[in-house]
Amino acid sequence: MPRVFLLPRVEHLSAEPQLAALAILETAANIAILALGAEYPELACHDEGLRETPEIRAAIDLVELARDLDAAIARYRRVLVEAQESESDLLPF
Repeated sequence: MPRVFLLPRVEHLSAEPQLAALAILETAANIAILALGAEYPELACHDEGLRETPEIRAAIDLVELARDLDAAIARYRRVLVEAQESESDLLPF
């Protein structure tokens, strides 16, 4: 899952200011996944016996929610790009 976190540029924020909050949420979700993986290395194990404690189950739930949030933000960004592309197809008059 390693990836580069790109901050929105000023031009993007002036047109779409919500991208600032989404960048923070996306970064926080990805850092949460990394931190939980560091704290609970058994998250990477597929042996269900090692993943049965309430603490591990709660960590797994958080990882799944963080991944869902990351996917939702990515989908939102794709929709914004698609909307901007369809607007640029319109005649300027």
